[in-house]
Amino acid sequence: MPTGSQRRVVPSWVLVALSTPALLGGAMASAVDYVRVENGGSIIRYATFGDFVANANGVTEGTIAAYGDDAGFFYDFDRGTYFRIDDAGNVFEYATASDFLANQNAMAQGANATYGNDSGFFHDPVRQSYFRIGNAGGILEYASFGEFITNTVTVNHGFQGRYSGNAGLFYDPSRTSYFRVDLGGVVFEYGTSVDFLADSNGASLAQIVIYGDDAGFFVVPDPPPAVPLGAAPLAGLVLLGTGVAVLRRR
Repeated sequence: MPTGSQRRVVPSWVLVALSTPALLGGAMASAVDYVRVENGGSIIRYATFGDFVANANGVTEGTIAAYGDDAGFFYDFDRGTYFRIDDAGNVFEYATASDFLANQNAMAQGANATYGNDSGFFHDPVRQSYFRIGNAGGILEYASFGEFITNTVTVNHGFQGRYSGNAGLFYDPSRTSYFRVDLGGVVFEYGTSVDFLADSNGASLAQIVIYGDDAGFFVVPDPPPAVPLGAAPLAGLVLLGTGVAVLRRR
């Protein structure tokens, strides 16, 4: 064991390999962090749901100006990786939180120009599918990652006009609910996918006006999976300390 003179101070954010098991096959997270990407590209993390709906105690984990103009962000619960869709429709995957926060080592997974102007994207670990909400409010579901990347639609769920141009839409596995943040910054919660797809029984939880102009919102497991399934083995190194950040958008 190191003596006093040999010890070194470890920063609060350090790259370590987690010992917790990865989320496999859509396993549910017992806890999540809520992440908001401002229209200026600041990445803000909320440790609790109460903080998120009150815009309280947010921790700014970094700022990437380009993120502020992007079409969407999401965390893939199956792959254990972070996704960003830019305003040109390019889909980028990041193996770790540190890569995402620094916009480095991005893996280009495809491009679809129509994605660049959409309202939002998210992965649903319960339905084992990917959702894309178009700029006009069209709700499109993809049964696999490959179908999402190639825009091969599995199910077209029709249109919900109030979803058009929303700031963010995501699924929260800790509450088993679907969320959307509209242009006025109102946060709505839907208890089931049926309600979400029909825009019915949505509970208005709060209005944070500045949320309405943000680039995106989404959640990540806390702690994150040990080894991202969609990345190389060494990508199991993730940021710990003050928390992990991740995001999504309009």
